[in-house]
Amino acid sequence: MWRGWVVWVGLLGFFWGLAGESQVTTGTISGTVRDASEAVLPGAKITVLNEDTGIARSVVADAAGRFTAASLAVGNYKVTATQEGFQTEVRSGIVLTVGRQAVVDFQMQVGSVTQTVVVTGEAPLVDTTQSTVSTLVTTTTINELPLNGRSLSDLVLLQPGVSKLEQAAVATHRGYGTQINISGGRSDDNLFLLDGTDLADYQNNAPTGPNNVMYGAGSTREFQVQTSLFSAQYGRSLGGVFNAVSKSGSNTWNGEAYNFLRNDALDARDFFDAADLPPFRRNQFGGGVGGPIVRDRVFFHGSYEGLRSTRTTTARPTVPGANLRQGILPDGRRVEVSPLAAQILPYWPVPSPEGRVFPTDGTQEFITATPLIIRSDYAQGRVDHQLSANDSLFGRFTLMNVEQNNVGSTPGYSTRTSNESRFATVSHTRILSASNLNTFRLAFNRNALTEDKITPDLPGLKFFPDSPWPGNFSVTGVGMTFSIGIIGANFYAITNRYEVMDDFVMTRGNHSLQLGGNFQRVQANQAFPNVPNGSYSFRSVEGFLRNVQTGALGLGQFRGTPPSLTDWVRGFRISYLGAYVQDDWRVRPNLTLNLGLRYDFQSVPTEVNGKISNFRPRTRGGDFASTGEFVLGNPLWQNPTARNFAPRVGFAWSPWRGRSTTVRGGAGLFFGRLDTRQYWGNRDGLIAKGFAVGTPSNFPNGLAEIANAGGTVQVFNTLFDINTPHNWQWGLNLQQQFGASTVLVVGYVGSRGINLASIANYNAPETALVEGVLTAPVNGARRNPRVETMDATGTQGDSWYNGMTVDLRRRMSAGLQFQLAYTYSKSIATAEQTSRAQLTFNRTSGYFLDPAHIDANKALASWDSRNVLKFNYIYALPFGSGKPLLNRGGIVGHVLGGWQLGGIITLKDGSPFTFTSAVPPVLAAMSFADVRPNAKPGVPVSGVILGKPNETCGGAECPRYVDPEASFSFPGTRQLGNLGRNTGITPGIATWDVSLQKTFPLGERMGLQFRAEGFNITNHTN
Repeated sequence: MWRGWVVWVGLLGFFWGLAGESQVTTGTISGTVRDASEAVLPGAKITVLNEDTGIARSVVADAAGRFTAASLAVGNYKVTATQEGFQTEVRSGIVLTVGRQAVVDFQMQVGSVTQTVVVTGEAPLVDTTQSTVSTLVTTTTINELPLNGRSLSDLVLLQPGVSKLEQAAVATHRGYGTQINISGGRSDDNLFLLDGTDLADYQNNAPTGPNNVMYGAGSTREFQVQTSLFSAQYGRSLGGVFNAVSKSGSNTWNGEAYNFLRNDALDARDFFDAADLPPFRRNQFGGGVGGPIVRDRVFFHGSYEGLRSTRTTTARPTVPGANLRQGILPDGRRVEVSPLAAQILPYWPVPSPEGRVFPTDGTQEFITATPLIIRSDYAQGRVDHQLSANDSLFGRFTLMNVEQNNVGSTPGYSTRTSNESRFATVSHTRILSASNLNTFRLAFNRNALTEDKITPDLPGLKFFPDSPWPGNFSVTGVGMTFSIGIIGANFYAITNRYEVMDDFVMTRGNHSLQLGGNFQRVQANQAFPNVPNGSYSFRSVEGFLRNVQTGALGLGQFRGTPPSLTDWVRGFRISYLGAYVQDDWRVRPNLTLNLGLRYDFQSVPTEVNGKISNFRPRTRGGDFASTGEFVLGNPLWQNPTARNFAPRVGFAWSPWRGRSTTVRGGAGLFFGRLDTRQYWGNRDGLIAKGFAVGTPSNFPNGLAEIANAGGTVQVFNTLFDINTPHNWQWGLNLQQQFGASTVLVVGYVGSRGINLASIANYNAPETALVEGVLTAPVNGARRNPRVETMDATGTQGDSWYNGMTVDLRRRMSAGLQFQLAYTYSKSIATAEQTSRAQLTFNRTSGYFLDPAHIDANKALASWDSRNVLKFNYIYALPFGSGKPLLNRGGIVGHVLGGWQLGGIITLKDGSPFTFTSAVPPVLAAMSFADVRPNAKPGVPVSGVILGKPNETCGGAECPRYVDPEASFSFPGTRQLGNLGRNTGITPGIATWDVSLQKTFPLGERMGLQFRAEGFNITNHTN
């Protein structure tokens, strides 16, 4: 134990000796000083003044006339150059943003230093020093665009190369949030930073928030979205980087208070709503204040955001129709309803008279209102202190509490969740010399999540006597599934993350060097039961009504975990260590090379009480299922991260004078994380057991089934022989500035993902390709007869991405700001997940049909959307006092002046989805859980689409949007189907959000703003 800590401390000390890891939350101002003849002026004194806080820094130009002022706080700057024998030159209006390297060059004129030349104007928009592909979201954009729910993630989605999976089934209380995919990466492979420290929930690697909302719109000054080719400063990300800076105080007092109101009286009825709009009440309110505690020295900013929401949506679950309840099957035959079925049928609600009827299934819709009640509070405070001319310190604390109650579509069912998050950061920056600077940070991140299931008392579904919840019961047939009860149970997940970082920046001639290291220690405590209430399923409606126990019509697999037979409480511990060196080498005045090397190491997760086991093959790389044994205790897997060195190279070249055109490009290796996707919910076969019975004969006594039928163990664990997920990225882009305020960026990005997280049942019989179809063997022997299924996570996934982006941006000038972002791309993957839970439990999102035939899963990724066009704008109308039109005072000027328009337009193609087929009893008995249909020869897959998704229906019966029988047929008895994964495409998305606002001045320093916002104002069905 002590020996391990000595190794960690030694490694940490070594990397601190190098310097530290940095996550850039500041900016840099650099440039060259020349005289009128273009000769350099070494020794010129450069003074950089933050006009918001009055804090200044001075540097001296080197022998080549170059100067650099690094790690400057974001804000408004004035830069002054002085040299004996030359006029003093001042450049004002320099806006320094997060991660920006603003180039401010001087050409000084001969004269007296008492003579001053002032030039006002922003630095160029093109980036002449960095190859990273990124965009900036400014304070104006955050405050002025219409945001439904004021979620920062909506602004991330406006950037080129960024998309989301529209149909993702997301948990509204955890860290899943909106499923953001950046440059073909998975949604949980992004890095989220606030003030340089990790903001994400460790369990899901995304910011927490209620109902897909990423909080912080009122407390975030600005943020940068890096979509590819980010420098060696950033690690543990295969997708993109969200890099935000919190609001800080200044010498000027400022504040705001707001309330955003939405309710059903302001909404239109959408396609899925009932005749009467369901109730909706939402209030988002809050405010902030900032200013000086000691002028020019100490500043503060505090903010609060609250949400009180009750949103009711219309749910349309399918339930047994009137004929089924009387024993009349869809084909017209009448069967006797067994006493057991007669007991369970009333548990389903009675169909709604106006609900759609599906004659081929015998089901009908039950239309009901499902309220989602949310109460959340978000608060943040920050203090900045300029300790001396060379030392500065800031501290920030962020708090978020979320409570919500999600009422289910079946009366009596609901889920109550609570999430408490705490984030703290302390950062100290010291200027060691004119060319050396160091930043040291400490951070703490805590997320405490609990979830409780509220259920009615259902005596007929009490499968385990020691479980407080009813079990889950489902009936599956051709094209339909209806169920009652629940599968999950109460759980909690509490994570503490401690983070230490150090950063060293130095300038040596034409080299700007950054060295860094980062250490994290994670405590992940959780209790995540696996089906502690049991789950039965019938293979047919007839089998259910007659209570047929066996055969093709009868019961399918029973699975569950009696609480008395297992232990789900875990305390995982894991450590991360990262280090990097980055050299931005200015080879020529118009050419900069970005050279970096990063190292990422992480420990194998351990359990504090040794309550963990895993299946270990007898030889490394051996057959997972058939050879080896279950081993109790740590380690969970063999550590593959010791050699994770990631080189990165890029360039920025300005071919012509004037710096209005830049060509940038690069390539690099990027490593992801081995974390909860590999071990969260580990059902290892020794401590945390799950059971399955293939052919039960005593429904519904689940515990007896396990005992009498010798229920076999279900295992969900991790491949012992795994690799670190990583990808190679490459790209090239062209930047062209037009005028003083507009820039066009056209680029290409490609990536190749390797060893990505995957999941498969390694105990199903190995299939063979027979006439192009995966076919199970006749004998159906499992690889390992000791267990039922071996669902194991591994790193056998691959991905491919190619994308072209166009980004046309105009910064605010003459009352107009806009951004047009277009992405044309293609994402391919063999394995995927849209959340940790989906990786674990949703096999259709990339579950291998057979791990011996991974290529059968190669297809479009679920987040692929071929064309995505997004346009946002802010326009101050040119009317009223001080404007070009109707420039007059009085009533006319007050009424017509001060109006502003804002809007967001989104047009995107649909996303792929997978067609599945019912699993035949023969394959179910072999533990195959997924089967795809066979494609009919000569019939395109598009033939399954019937009409438009928003067409209305006449009468009680309505045709389905998808008709599988048009293009597909059932596969053979032992076939897994020849239809590829993700062969269907959902309809596209088209939305237009708008805002209209007017500001009424209240004196010189205050104002009152009225704002009206509309979302999807065309009421287009999406």
